[in-house]
Amino acid sequence: MRFSNIANSVSRFLILFVLITASSEVFSQTLSIPSQDNSTDKWDLNFNLGATQFFGDASNHSYFQKWKGESRLGIQISVKKMFSPVFGAGLSLYSTGINSIKDRKSDGTIVDYTLGGNYDDLTAFAYANFSNLFGSYNSDRKISIYGTLGFGVSTWNTALTDNISGAVIHSGTTVGTTKFANKALAIPFGAGVDYRINDNWSVHANGTLTTILSDYVDEWKDGAKYDQLFFTNIGVTYYIHPGKHESLLGRKKSRRNRKSQDEMNKRPIPIFDYMVNPEPAPVESGGKSEVDMMTLPVQPATSPESPAPETKQQQPDAGLQYRVQILASRVPLRDPLLLQAKYKFDYPVKVFHQDGLYRYTVGQFSSYQVALSESRKLNSKGVNGAFVTAYRDGLRVPLTNAMMNQQVEKPNPVIF
Repeated sequence: MRFSNIANSVSRFLILFVLITASSEVFSQTLSIPSQDNSTDKWDLNFNLGATQFFGDASNHSYFQKWKGESRLGIQISVKKMFSPVFGAGLSLYSTGINSIKDRKSDGTIVDYTLGGNYDDLTAFAYANFSNLFGSYNSDRKISIYGTLGFGVSTWNTALTDNISGAVIHSGTTVGTTKFANKALAIPFGAGVDYRINDNWSVHANGTLTTILSDYVDEWKDGAKYDQLFFTNIGVTYYIHPGKHESLLGRKKSRRNRKSQDEMNKRPIPIFDYMVNPEPAPVESGGKSEVDMMTLPVQPATSPESPAPETKQQQPDAGLQYRVQILASRVPLRDPLLLQAKYKFDYPVKVFHQDGLYRYTVGQFSSYQVALSESRKLNSKGVNGAFVTAYRDGLRVPLTNAMMNQQVEKPNPVIF
């Protein structure tokens, strides 16, 4: 490969490297909307618009030189699903024009060739959020650095013209014994910077280098083994929140996967949500490790020290109590006020830290049956998986059949 081709490849990868290794201070910037949690945006739609440059045998200009007449409009549409705050996957459809000028061969001979046409590909891709991968996870992050790697199929319709002789070679045709292909596998690799505007929208700048596993996009073999396209673009992303998604599919999923409430109460405590924000560990005190009681008003309070609502009177932790668990996690929630604001619980939310888990509960009942009724009520309100747990003197204990079959004692009538 000629030195100029090597320089072109290095320059394109340097652009991607700069996007990936942006300042670490960028990682730490946060949104002004504290209620947003990026990890909950399971699905998103992306639209990108930019310029495409072709790099191959019918090209001997650098990335920056190609902005002077050798760039064509490109459009990309993609859909992505996030499986965690770091990794996701999706499908992408990319369509662009191609234009390239060749004025010198690899041996120095002066020529005058023009390549023109269009290119399309459909690829599946993996996504990684480098800000969350290499930095501390922050659900309120404002700016994120990300990368993508894909694999798919491509097709093109191009023509190589010799402006001196007037000869034209089209893709998909046969000249002598040479068949000029017009489709091949494609491998796109991209990196970008995303800026979160609000709960539903973000904008981003991205660079994607697509390697086509063919040397016939430009109908020319002159050293480069594979032809390449570089797509420099800006775009917008629309986030589809899980609450809206589950409202359409929740019933079907519940019929397929959920067991009865009584069976769930006997099962080990599941971890419902790992995608929460890390906080400093709670202070150990006494014979138990318990986060201070969080008394959460129906409407979000201005500070965590706001007083508890006067809805239901809570009793001290002494003795045996039944509580309804709504969430468990290995790290504490940054803002449990959002649970109260979203579901309008009749009882304050209290969190217990035991056995390496933070368990969020509501209610405080002396009867299992009353607690069971409350758990069913919460499930009907959309708190899927809420179930009854038992606590003795502030520590969680196994829920036994005897506890579940306990009958509420009725006081003897007074006879006058």
